[in-house]
Amino acid sequence: YYALTGADFTLSRRLTASTRFGATFRDQDDSTGTSAIPYAEGSLNYALTKTSQVSANVRYGYNDNGSTGQESTKSTRAGVAYSQSLTPHLRGTLSLNGNFVESGVFTPREDTISASAGLQYDVSKYLSVFATYNQIRELSSADTLEYTKNIYYLGATYTY
Repeated sequence: YYALTGADFTLSRRLTASTRFGATFRDQDDSTGTSAIPYAEGSLNYALTKTSQVSANVRYGYNDNGSTGQESTKSTRAGVAYSQSLTPHLRGTLSLNGNFVESGVFTPREDTISASAGLQYDVSKYLSVFATYNQIRELSSADTLEYTKNIYYLGATYTY
């Protein structure tokens, strides 16, 4: 189960902030009771002009690794994004994100850095099309685990 609290702030007409703090409570398989896992996140959004915005976010907590019998990993995620309306129908976005994992003594460190650039075109009130490029770099203390992925997205969104 979870316990979470937070607040949203309007610091000015252009600047907003959000914070969340809490914990996840888990029953341990080895009958040692319940453990409390801390969680925190925050974000800032700033409207540079009527058509552009910059945002930053940070999150600290534990991630389930999906494997039975293995520990969850503690990580810090951080990112920045810039969004600009280029025309009334065309919007561009740039972002840079990182996921920094705290590793154990016998576990290689694995951090992820991703950068993306995208365009979205609003065809109508209900239909938009988009194209995005994303590069993901997996950085590891073990050289054989490092890699780079280049991902291209093309798509459409229909809202009704």
